[in-house]
Amino acid sequence: KGSPSERRRYIDIAISQIKPTYFYNLQQYSKILVERNHLLKNINKNNRMIETLDIWNESLANVGSKIMNERNIFISKLNEIVKKKHDGLTAGNELLKINYNPSINFENDSNIINIKACFMKNLERIIDREIKVATTLIGPQRDDMDIFINDNSVRLYGSQGQQRTVVLSLKLSEVDIVESL
Repeated sequence: KGSPSERRRYIDIAISQIKPTYFYNLQQYSKILVERNHLLKNINKNNRMIETLDIWNESLANVGSKIMNERNIFISKLNEIVKKKHDGLTAGNELLKINYNPSINFENDSNIINIKACFMKNLERIIDREIKVATTLIGPQRDDMDIFINDNSVRLYGSQGQQRTVVLSLKLSEVDIVESL
């Protein structure tokens, strides 16, 4: 029921426990994002600074695509396991599904190179808007995930009992993922 940042945090913590390089990438991305946002603010004051934006776009897309790829892989694995766990907890009465909603549209079977290309293309497409609002509008910091029971959003329509069962299913699935490594 929480905000997208809370759902991202859940994913980030889970993946970081499995892959330490993911946590490093999150830290790097955060630093790049701060610098890029600072540059976007300064471009409004000094238009010549736009020349350095390509360097930051490249760095942002490079690290961001790694994060998005890991999230996509993790949620795919999680989806396989969580369906079975939830099915067992609900005696087959509920079908649980998790959707990863990245801020950049890419195919579910994309690799880092394809995600980076989509990221770069989207950054170029929205640059005027980003300069106007002086902030980065796409990237892992804008991703979300949705959880559905029988095609209904748990966040919007799930009872407290269903929400608790989903959390239990997720936690049990995390254990299975860690044990499978």
